[in-house]
Amino acid sequence: MTAYEKWERADNEVFHLSEAIDQLSQVRDCDDVIDVLNGRMMVLGFERDQYHAMLEEQNWREDAELSREYMLATI
Repeated sequence: MTAYEKWERADNEVFHLSEAIDQLSQVRDCDDVIDVLNGRMMVLGFERDQYHAMLEEQNWREDAELSREYMLATI
């Protein structure tokens, strides 16, 4: 599984957890479940941010390599 796929999975899970929390907030006596889901969403949010940072760095490296190759080709 690529870093992009991992980021996408984590992003989708955060979205679905957020939706579940919104729905459960309208149900009586679900405060404990909401707390657990909020904790899981925080962990997944951190994971998603790490994958995003990895992808940004990978894109930066690829752009730098392309720029270097372009400069060498124009010389």
